[in-house]
Amino acid sequence: VFRMLRIVSIAIFVFLFLFADIIAMMMGDVALSELIRVISFVFLLMPYLAFMRGFFQSTGEMIPTAISQTIEQIIRVVIILLGAGLALNMGLDLYDAGAMAMSGAIFGGVSGIFVLRHFYNKRLASGQGLQPAVFTEKQEKVGIGRDFLRQSMAICVVSSMLILFQLVDSFQVYRLMSDSGIPDFIAKSLKGIYDRGQPILQLGLVL
Repeated sequence: VFRMLRIVSIAIFVFLFLFADIIAMMMGDVALSELIRVISFVFLLMPYLAFMRGFFQSTGEMIPTAISQTIEQIIRVVIILLGAGLALNMGLDLYDAGAMAMSGAIFGGVSGIFVLRHFYNKRLASGQGLQPAVFTEKQEKVGIGRDFLRQSMAICVVSSMLILFQLVDSFQVYRLMSDSGIPDFIAKSLKGIYDRGQPILQLGLVL
């Protein structure tokens, strides 16, 4: 399962990194390509976060997942606020401020991995480490992979509604404001303020 997660995450990373310019054009602002490349690195962290959280939840231990998610979101929000403050004080443009805000997701994810690793090391010390799965037939591997993809897609659609809404907004809100006659600078500022509310809301949901 971890190998499959890693392959999917690397594929998404490569796609976003290489086609960032095209995606930015579809969003109505070519300058967003650098922000897309920054956020693409988050997908490289996903296999470790998903696998380790899934491992602890499968054993009935919810505390490592809860603590890692809370710390991840706290660090993410703190970096967003610090980045916004630095951008205002240093006179940076909206894209630099956005890159700083997006980096919060990277640092938050890394912190979550460290927290999960800490709990896993405690399990290793007590002789309760992860036991590798043993497959007897190739068909069994294929069946598990098929079930994994089907179930994970269903769970993602249900649990990631806020993210999906934000994805739709990223392709529509700025373009609609610009088409309605709002100056580009004001439209970008309003879109940035609107986007930053989602991670803050996510922190409340985790708590």
